[in-house]
Amino acid sequence: MTRPPGSRTRLIASATARGRGRRTVNPPLERGSTLLSDRAEDMRDDNLGPVYGLEGLAPQRALAAALADLEGAHRTVLAPSGLAAVTLPLLALLRPGDEVLATDALYGPSRRFLTRFMAARGVTSRFHDPGLKAARVAGLFGPETRLVLVESPASLTFEMVDVPELAALARARGVLSAIDNTWAAGLAFRPLDHGADVSVQAVTKYVAGHSDVLMGAVSVRDPALARALDHAVEDLGWHVSPDDAWLALRGLRTLPIRMAAHA
Repeated sequence: MTRPPGSRTRLIASATARGRGRRTVNPPLERGSTLLSDRAEDMRDDNLGPVYGLEGLAPQRALAAALADLEGAHRTVLAPSGLAAVTLPLLALLRPGDEVLATDALYGPSRRFLTRFMAARGVTSRFHDPGLKAARVAGLFGPETRLVLVESPASLTFEMVDVPELAALARARGVLSAIDNTWAAGLAFRPLDHGADVSVQAVTKYVAGHSDVLMGAVSVRDPALARALDHAVEDLGWHVSPDDAWLALRGLRTLPIRMAAHA
């Protein structure tokens, strides 16, 4: 019986697969805004790739695919910072009248976005004691609660919550669960495997690993959620540069080794 490949193998698999000839480990940098097509009708063929640089070229696409594999996701969407990755699902999935329930230990800029930007647009927020058990958190869901924003461990105070239990309770109530998974980086913990709807991480931190890139990633399994995220990115005009994507992809290859040293 063949054992499935581990994270170390999967993170280098796209570079080391045989039968592709001599090549670089990471894809060559592609910098461009305008993309040329041989025929006008080719611009309507999604199978031929992007029609404009804003959609992401080789480095961005390779990074998103590698992160999706790491997270066990149907789709990973890149964002220009870790905070942008937290705000993206909130912008894409919430509407005026909805409520977010989040830990009182929430990352400060995430809390500011909820209480300033989202509040001004009709989305309310409540913050619970970070030490509550999952069932107690779920007991706080109200009729307007649309999404529970989870940190486990919490950003600076490291309270833990039972993510599988909370995600299951949220799903049973029709509440979406999103977890900021930056501490685990999709390597030490894969939230989507445990029932979470959305996994967010600041690529800036462990994935990039060298304090020279700002980036975030949002991973989902539900194709409907993926479409909502794609539409939000498209409407916002967000973009991750090919140089930053290449650097993050470089960092991703060594993530398991570096995480072991951090631990």
